[in-house]
Amino acid sequence: MEMFDEPDTSVTNLVLVDAMNEMLKTDHDGKVSRESYIAFAKELLAARLLLPVNTENSPGKSNDILILSKDIKISFRYISDDHGQRYIPAFTTRHELLLWNSVVDQKVLFLSFGDLEYLLNKDGGYVIVINPGTLNCVIDRYHLKQIRVITKKQEEIRR
Repeated sequence: MEMFDEPDTSVTNLVLVDAMNEMLKTDHDGKVSRESYIAFAKELLAARLLLPVNTENSPGKSNDILILSKDIKISFRYISDDHGQRYIPAFTTRHELLLWNSVVDQKVLFLSFGDLEYLLNKDGGYVIVINPGTLNCVIDRYHLKQIRVITKKQEEIRR
């Protein structure tokens, strides 16, 4: 997990975006194809996503990387719906982040799939939404578990 003062423009996750677009297409019964879900899971496992955060106290800085210490408190930004569900926004690119929130100097954390798993398992009251406002791909604890099961089966098949 890394924290940056400004989102890195080199983080693009374009293959993940393509996989999400394909996965979000459903058949005439409203079901996602197994192949598109597997492709999405594989890309999500490899991705690093940008999550906007707020900090209390100012972290140190070295080459645009913020140095965190014990006295730095980080809070994730979230969106709530009418039912009280809290969604933590995650973004595939800086462009997607800026579409959602035009604050140019927004602090972000880069999180891996494992980091997202930890975050959702730590506090079950949150759900991740990837690229809110455009793709709106929702990932909850159930989806995280499914992704792990599917990828484990794929690894067993390859052996």
